[in-house]
Amino acid sequence: MSFSSEKIAIKNKFSTWTETRVKWPGVPFQEPTVAWIAPNILNGDSFDATIGNPIQRRHVGVVSIQILDTENKIDGDARIRQIADLLLPLFINANSRLTISATEYLDFSSPSLTPWQTLNGWQQMNLIVPYTRDLFS
Repeated sequence: MSFSSEKIAIKNKFSTWTETRVKWPGVPFQEPTVAWIAPNILNGDSFDATIGNPIQRRHVGVVSIQILDTENKIDGDARIRQIADLLLPLFINANSRLTISATEYLDFSSPSLTPWQTLNGWQQMNLIVPYTRDLFS
């Protein structure tokens, strides 16, 4: 698996997402006037997780999903938290492992939600989904 196939696999997880518009890095996006999300893939370290044959190469990373909604709402961050709840099934239980091939897969860990912040009329929280990407060769 390469970094590009990792991105395609993670992006495909959002193929059925219809709750909000999705902003992807580097893709033109017209900011809506209602809630939206912006997933980002943050790659971390990599290392050989085993010795011997086959070698298991492990890459660690995080899918950080920015969830944005207009600020100063009577219900505060309720809509953001609702969207976070709707995103969870993309990464937990039956969807916590994403098989790419017979020798490649992604394992997602339990997501967490960051504290909110506001900027330019938007309130934002991030759903943080740690993962490992393993390749056996």
